[in-house]
Amino acid sequence: MIVGCAGLRIRVRPKIPDAGQTVSRCLPPRIRAPAHHFHAPRRPSGFNTIISTMNGMKEIAKLGQRLVLLPERAVFWMQAKMLIVADPHFGKAQVFRDCGIPIPGGTTAADINRLSSLMEQLQPDELLVLGDLMHGRIDGGRKFSATVDTWRQRWSGTLITLVTGNHDLRAGPPPAPFRLDRIVAQHVYGPFVFSHKAQTTNSRSRYTIAGHEHPAVFVSGKGHQREILPCFCFGDKRALLPAFGSFTGNQVIRPEPQERVYAVAGDEVVEVALGPRKK
Repeated sequence: MIVGCAGLRIRVRPKIPDAGQTVSRCLPPRIRAPAHHFHAPRRPSGFNTIISTMNGMKEIAKLGQRLVLLPERAVFWMQAKMLIVADPHFGKAQVFRDCGIPIPGGTTAADINRLSSLMEQLQPDELLVLGDLMHGRIDGGRKFSATVDTWRQRWSGTLITLVTGNHDLRAGPPPAPFRLDRIVAQHVYGPFVFSHKAQTTNSRSRYTIAGHEHPAVFVSGKGHQREILPCFCFGDKRALLPAFGSFTGNQVIRPEPQERVYAVAGDEVVEVALGPRKK
């Protein structure tokens, strides 16, 4: 199915109500600079060429910053050289198995390999996780620890920041092999406020980017094809990112008229036109 072709229409279901609460900032002083004091690091030679040759991506601009939406359900902030993912829910299948539910393994390893492949291409200075790094507490998990440890050793020079999510709070301290550099309630950097649950801001110089809702849109075509596709949703004041984890599930959202939706259709990010709302 080709998303965005003639005859495709988007049907939306009721929007999930905001469950976010204002959280206190827990940030080192050096990352709390006002938006107008933000200075982008110098880009390495040929970096724009690397981005332009990546397949299926979509580049947009917010507050003068370039954001690349990737079909791997991640965002790359060009000026800061920051890779942003939300809701990996690593270890979810194992949590189910620990509860006696026979779920096949391998999803976490596959997701970590996908993340590593992105990092190989983009060489980010920082990896920012917008909450729910872990789905829950894992008992034992030697294979999981070995997988994460190997990945972290490969990217030992990359700063990793976790904005805590609701599942992280229930799971307890993140597994040691992640060797996280920062664990914060909210991450304010440049013109962006990064949080787990979406929050609106009245500031014209700040824009919120969040996860938590696992946003998706329901699409259908002339041939009666129907599909729920994960999506990025960008409004005037905030953006929602799709869940990075492949075993997370999605929630169909009801975008506002001014919001722009970018669906992940296989290996491509495509902007979809929203039809008029039904009363």
